[in-house]
Amino acid sequence: VIRVSYRLTYDDVDEMLEEGVGYSEEWQLGAMLAAAKKRRGLRISNGSSEGMVPYPIPQAAISVVEDEGSEDNISISVSVEATHNSGVNQTSTAAVTSPVSTDSIPAPVSQAFLLVTEMMIMAGEAIGKWKES
Repeated sequence: VIRVSYRLTYDDVDEMLEEGVGYSEEWQLGAMLAAAKKRRGLRISNGSSEGMVPYPIPQAAISVVEDEGSEDNISISVSVEATHNSGVNQTSTAAVTSPVSTDSIPAPVSQAFLLVTEMMIMAGEAIGKWKES
């Protein structure tokens, strides 16, 4: 059973890690990120298909608000950003620390995205192994 004590967004976690809070008061975030980086290095060294996705994965947001100045009193805005990627993007800034050379496959821009991605992959693998046994 998972009990959520509070919710965090990707941006919240990225900020906590950048400011060091993810390594002190919320040390679990730093520990999970370290495990995620090691796991990602292992996957890449074992031939992960991560490098097969050549472009950033966009994040889209659509908002609909009342707009008295428009004909139908509604204004719609669409925003698309490529802040979190699959790992193949020259603007990547997150570092991967592993004995494996990952120069050809940069880490995702968001360390929070890397953390969640790797933990979801590990959870899927664990369920698969549990089901086999």
